[in-house]
Amino acid sequence: MTDDRWDRILAVGGAFDWLSPTAATLQDAYLEATRRGHHTFLWPRRNAPYSLRDAVRALQRRGLAPYGALTVGDWAMLSVPGPQAEAAFHVLRELGLEVAAPPETTGGCSLTTLLVLGLTLLALYLLLGASALP
Repeated sequence: MTDDRWDRILAVGGAFDWLSPTAATLQDAYLEATRRGHHTFLWPRRNAPYSLRDAVRALQRRGLAPYGALTVGDWAMLSVPGPQAEAAFHVLRELGLEVAAPPETTGGCSLTTLLVLGLTLLALYLLLGASALP
């Protein structure tokens, strides 16, 4: 195949990169609207002792409900409903993950939530911008 053909195939496949962040953002918005809140955890994947999948399974084994698990570059992230944030934080720390966004006690919108929202908007912008190209 020519390079041009591979570029087209990759462009079509890349269009689906916005689905997971958008679904996670919608679930975050729902939890905020119902006043249950949520918390998004973020940690570097480099040298992490466990994969994102392992972290999700460990949280589920403890009866927690992680969602929106995804990787962005060298970072892994997942969200949990607000009432489960402290327990999830302790599980992730027990796994040896360097969680960059511990649960906040002050409430409000976390920096990680803004990062996820920003990345989702960027993905949508790139998707819509890329679809306008010939």
